[in-house]
Amino acid sequence: MGNISVLGKGTTSIVLKGVKDDKTVAIKVLRKDANRPSVIDEAKRLELANKVGVGPKLIGYRDKVLVMEYVEGKGIVEGLKGLLDQHQIPEIKRIIKDLLTQCYNLDRLGLDHGELSYADKHVIITRNMRPVIIDFESASTTRKTANLTSIIQYIFYRLPYSEHIRQIFGITDLNALYSLLRRYKREKSDDIFKSILEFLGLH
Repeated sequence: MGNISVLGKGTTSIVLKGVKDDKTVAIKVLRKDANRPSVIDEAKRLELANKVGVGPKLIGYRDKVLVMEYVEGKGIVEGLKGLLDQHQIPEIKRIIKDLLTQCYNLDRLGLDHGELSYADKHVIITRNMRPVIIDFESASTTRKTANLTSIIQYIFYRLPYSEHIRQIFGITDLNALYSLLRRYKREKSDDIFKSILEFLGLH
C-alpha cells in the first residue's frame, strides 16, 4: 500500500514489513474490526514458544502492535516441492526431523499451535533450509496439545505430494504410523517420540 510493504492480511490483523535497528522485521497490526482487543496474548504465546527455539523471535509488543523477526522463505508446500524436484532427499529428511522436533517441544511445553493441520499457511522454510512455525494467534496453553500429530498427518497425508514423501520414508502402511500417534496422544513421552523418529528412519 503506497510505500508500505504488506506481507499478509488476515481477519484480525495486517502484517507489514519494517525496519528496526537496521534489521528487517515483521510488524503485526491489529485491525479495527478485529474480534480481540489486543495482540498481547499472542505475543506472550510467541514468547513462550521462543523459549524452546520455536517461532519467529519476538522483538517487542504493545496493545495493538507486535514486532517480530522477519522470516523470509517459501511455504512448506513450495519449499519441499522444490527439494523433491532437485532430489534433495537428505535435506528433506533433515527439515522434517527439525519440524517434528519443534512440534514435540511445543507439546512438552503445553502450548498448542492450533493450526498445524493447515501447515501450508503456518510453516515457512527459510533460505538456509530452516523450518519456522509462524502465527501463534490461535495458540493456547489450556487446550490439549496436538502439534506433533497434526504436522505428521499434514506431511504424510495432506500434502499434495504426500505419496512421494511416504515413499522417501519407506512408509507402506499408514496404519502403523497412526498406531504410534495414538500411543503418543496417550503418553507424549520421550520414548514414544523416539519410536516415531525411528519408524521414519530419522533417529
